[in-house]
Amino acid sequence: LELIEYTLSEYQIIPFSDIKGVEERLKQNDIDLILMDRNLPSMEGSLFIEKLKKKGVLNSAVIYLTAKDSSDDIIDGFERGGDDY
Repeated sequence: LELIEYTLSEYQIIPFSDIKGVEERLKQNDIDLILMDRNLPSMEGSLFIEKLKKKGVLNSAVIYLTAKDSSDDIIDGFERGGDDY
């Protein structure tokens, strides 16, 4: 997370290491892009993205940055609302 923040420091970054607070932040701010790991402490990342999209809270592009890289994982990520993997 720190490396991503550093690399993208010319942009406004709102870092989260867990899903807590993300939904509320999406309601408060216009977010252009979400970089999402699928290996989160409290919920699998693609399930969280799917949940947010179904609620209508998330309209941003989603790119998964994750170690889950099997064909099934990639297909699942796209089916649950990811735009790139």
